[in-house]
Amino acid sequence: MNRSPRAEAFEAKVRSDYELDADSSALLDTILDTMDTIHELSEAQKGQPLIAKGSMGQAVIAPLVAELRQQRALLSSLLKRLGLPEEDAEDDDELALARTERARKAARARWDKRKGS
Repeated sequence: MNRSPRAEAFEAKVRSDYELDADSSALLDTILDTMDTIHELSEAQKGQPLIAKGSMGQAVIAPLVAELRQQRALLSSLLKRLGLPEEDAEDDDELALARTERARKAARARWDKRKGS
């Protein structure tokens, strides 16, 4: 299969640094497919408007943008399931989603603490 450059680099790093069992290897394949989908959607969205016209003429987010958001959320979830150490994930923009999620949880905890006081 023809992988995106980012997926190829990620696969090479993971397979060289970790010994994966059959389940983790299958999960890695799904992660790589998702990374390829994100790459293809990003390429298709380049130069396209972020806003589209809805069925009633209203402004709505473009379908590719919405799908990119869904695929990125899926990637984040799959990466968490794979369970690689955080330092590997923080090298890549897409993989830094895990770091963003930790920051979001910390901010929510601080906010909840202030509201409770």
